[in-house]
Amino acid sequence: MHIHMRDGQVINGLLLNLCASLALTGAAFGATDPSPLELKSLQFAPTAIDTGAGDAEVTVSISSNAGSTVTYFETSFLDPSGVFRRSAATKVSANQSGTASVKVTFPKFSSSGTWTLSGAFVIDSKGNTLTLDTAELVGQGFQTRLTVT
Repeated sequence: MHIHMRDGQVINGLLLNLCASLALTGAAFGATDPSPLELKSLQFAPTAIDTGAGDAEVTVSISSNAGSTVTYFETSFLDPSGVFRRSAATKVSANQSGTASVKVTFPKFSSSGTWTLSGAFVIDSKGNTLTLDTAELVGQGFQTRLTVT
């Protein structure tokens, strides 16, 4: 089967049908895997920092469900006023399986008080994405409070 275009070009109909079929079934073009990406753990350390003497770092680590290879991880903390945010992101090499970690840097004299882990965004090698806000993180039992002095 051939389809003739107005400008005289001929497109092989079989190839066109195959591409359309793949696109509709999600078998090509970076379609996501039907199994959902889930966080099995999310933790950060330390849970209290002092920025009076200088910058401080907090390491946030995650692990995902079996079969998911994390390729990107992003997270952020929101200050007590709800105005300032400290974030970090990383692209993860494929050999690290379902884990990732980032270091969030808090500059000297960051706002004192309780900062809140305001979100996590994760992508796996199958194209699945997961976005969790504070309420969803708390709902899954993950810590979200960081004390800054």
